[in-house]
Amino acid sequence: MIIVAPDGTEVECFVTDTGNFIDAMLRADTEESWIEAAISAEILEYVERPKGTVLRPVKGNNVDVIGPVVITPGEYDEEGNELVAPIVDNRYHVNLRVAEPALSKVNDAGYPKWKETVLAWMNFGVDDTASNKNEVGKKLSAVTLMDPTTIQTPNQRWL
Repeated sequence: MIIVAPDGTEVECFVTDTGNFIDAMLRADTEESWIEAAISAEILEYVERPKGTVLRPVKGNNVDVIGPVVITPGEYDEEGNELVAPIVDNRYHVNLRVAEPALSKVNDAGYPKWKETVLAWMNFGVDDTASNKNEVGKKLSAVTLMDPTTIQTPNQRWL
């Protein structure tokens, strides 16, 4: 999707506009890396509850934790014995869907915060060289924003 930056520059970004939502596919080195980046980007927040502090998505952000993903399935005989072990990417994979009211949040200059975050990934992130197969992504602070068109087997779980 093309996002127009505040200076008028058009930037190809690794997110999908699905009408009322913006979808992103992310991969973090660890769950802790994801949480740190998501809090910084106002995707997640800590909230005090009567039974203690909980971590939750900020209103309008929907987080679908995938966790590790199978890159190549294993091979098994008729009795279920493993012949070839599956190849698993144990990094922390997340699908993010941004909806209202998060889509309407703006920075001090009136520019949408979600666009500001995506542009930071695209402009300051480095090419992720530890990708699976033909995936392309931009890595910023241990979290990669992946180009959804390069993912061979997407894991989408929205209900």
